[in-house]
Amino acid sequence: MYDLVPGYIDMRRILHIVILCLIMTWGCNQITRVQYTDETDHQVEEERYGNGQLKSQTYLLNSQGTDYIYTSYYEDGTLMDSMVYKNNKLEGTRVYYDQAIGLKHIENFADGIMQGENKAIYNSGEISYAGFRHNGEKAGEWQFHYPDGRPITYEFYDSTGRLKYFRKYNESGSYQNSNGDVLIDAFLTHERIQVQDTVLLTLVTAVPPGCTTSIELSALYEAQDPVKLFSGTVENERTTVPMVFQQAGAPDLRIEVQVEDPKKVKTETSTKIIHVSVVK
Repeated sequence: MYDLVPGYIDMRRILHIVILCLIMTWGCNQITRVQYTDETDHQVEEERYGNGQLKSQTYLLNSQGTDYIYTSYYEDGTLMDSMVYKNNKLEGTRVYYDQAIGLKHIENFADGIMQGENKAIYNSGEISYAGFRHNGEKAGEWQFHYPDGRPITYEFYDSTGRLKYFRKYNESGSYQNSNGDVLIDAFLTHERIQVQDTVLLTLVTAVPPGCTTSIELSALYEAQDPVKLFSGTVENERTTVPMVFQQAGAPDLRIEVQVEDPKKVKTETSTKIIHVSVVK
């Protein structure tokens, strides 16, 4: 009978093939979900891809379901996300991987708020960005890099998340522009000092990559030449310098911080005066 309709059998076979392919595709993409109790009596919830690969796992740490470990994976088995919840809030270190751009992110949380080290790493192992967070805000040094390690920007934030200093590099890794003060903060352990006593000065400074950051400290007594107390370079954003005042009086402590790149394209200088009292 089918032969009376030319092409009918071929179209019917094609239709069957199409339907079979759709069924197979749906089956491969189907997500399966299971719940079970493991050997330590913890509840576990899992999702799996159609190929059997684990998609996600929720490992309950308490009976209320408020504390748990959650992990998820790409279909090829690569870790996508890993985090711990306490009272339904992120706690501790979270690691997640953006497969599309090849970037692994590492974040730290306390009571659901980002706190501590925050960075991202390229597949090559180079650091994409690295910094610190305080109460969710950027704090201190932040550095951003291209995949080959060349710097993009150097940024410095205070504890409230306010940007204090910014330096931009061009594609060759050289200075392009900057904004802000290279001397972020400076404070003494105490401002009333005994002659010959050692007093500690804490400096917070910008230390951009590829640059030299130097400091010079001087005591300015009235009607006298400046008395040099310290001169040198620093390698870290926070430096503590011991000083000794040799004579009594009410000098001004002059702090000068200078950042210079090796090509001398740009030299940046910041100064600060602290009034002190030196007694016998």
